[in-house]
Amino acid sequence: MEKRKKFNTIIADNLKNIRLEKKLTQKDVANGINITPRCYCYYEKGEREVPLYVICLLYTSDAA
Repeated sequence: MEKRKKFNTIIADNLKNIRLEKKLTQKDVANGINITPRCYCYYEKGEREVPLYVICLLYTSDAA
C-alpha cells in the first residue's frame, strides 16, 4: 500500500510541475481534457489515483 501512495505522489507532483511549466491553471487543464477542475485538483494533490485514460488525454491534449 505504501508503494502505491508514493507512486501517486510522484504522479501528482509531475502533473503540477508540468502544468506550472506551461503556465496553465488547473481549470485550463481540466477543461482541456473535459473533466471538472475539482477532479483534476484531486489528481494533482494525490488524493485520487489518476486513471490511465486521463494520463492518455493529458499526453495527447494541447491543454496539458
